[in-house]
Amino acid sequence: MENEKQEQLNPWLSIWSEPRATIQQVVDGDTNMMVLILAPLAGIASALTRNSGLAYSGLENFLGLVVAGGIGGYVIVFLGAYLVRWTGGWLGGTASLSSIRAASVWSSIPAITSAVLLLLLWVVLSQLSGPVAGMEVAAQLMILTLGIWSFVLTCKCLGQVQGFSAWKGLANMLLSLTVVLVPILVIWAVVAALSS
Repeated sequence: MENEKQEQLNPWLSIWSEPRATIQQVVDGDTNMMVLILAPLAGIASALTRNSGLAYSGLENFLGLVVAGGIGGYVIVFLGAYLVRWTGGWLGGTASLSSIRAASVWSSIPAITSAVLLLLLWVVLSQLSGPVAGMEVAAQLMILTLGIWSFVLTCKCLGQVQGFSAWKGLANMLLSLTVVLVPILVIWAVVAALSS
């Protein structure tokens, strides 16, 4: 019993260094744990870090990005799970929709962290009288680094729930994107050809 308690991971911390063990613990327990909270936070983080100039140009823009990001987070996590499950099945994946959603949201913790740090930085900088040299470059480097780590965690977590390696998890994600992008590009090319 004591060994079992020692083996329990704190998912908020362990996801950073032990993503496979962490997501396995999550799906072995409550697969839906925190999904409804982390999904919109992931979307908001993405909206704020990708549009940081717009986000901090005024309260209206900031709130607009928060609302759009929150809604987008739900859409991407919930609809994306269907695509990932469908295309993952082609590769032999066996994950349930709830496991894929859990892998998606828990692997977004670094991206969410970057948005929180960016908000804190914005608050600190708003209290200063002038710009701080190199701060924008440092912020962008932080966003990039945590974004890359979030992507790596997504490959590992998706691979774990699907029964894949991280590389096959990456292939599963790319295949899902391809299924969405190819029809869009074909329709765009047809419309462009017909309009010229």
